Amino acid sequence: MYECYSQTSVRVPNLSALRERLDILGVVLRFSTTHRGRETSLKFDGGQAILKSSDKDLFLWVAAENILLLFGIQAVLEANILEISIDLSCAAPPAIFWSSAEATPFS
Repeated sequence: MYECYSQTSVRVPNLSALRERLDILGVVLRFSTTHRGRETSLKFDGGQAILKSSDKDLFLWVAAENILLLFGIQAVLEANILEISIDLSCAAPPAIFWSSAEATPFS
């Protein structure tokens, strides 16, 4: 079971580009991605992430077996959001601030 949880929300310039990038990255890093409507689930060895989009924001929830895995999953997500922002020549990349979360996503 998971011991560490975090969440954040961020404005992403192109959500479909992020989904495509995570699908490709999942093949390389060997994690699975599942899309259900506005929600994307990523399953890692020892952790998971759920990304839920609204009209303007992306909500991220991460769970992991330990703090190192939690930080690793957060880093994968942040790097891809930053890369998409740079690719689209956004004036400023989004600031991402993680906070502790409950075991139930988005509660």
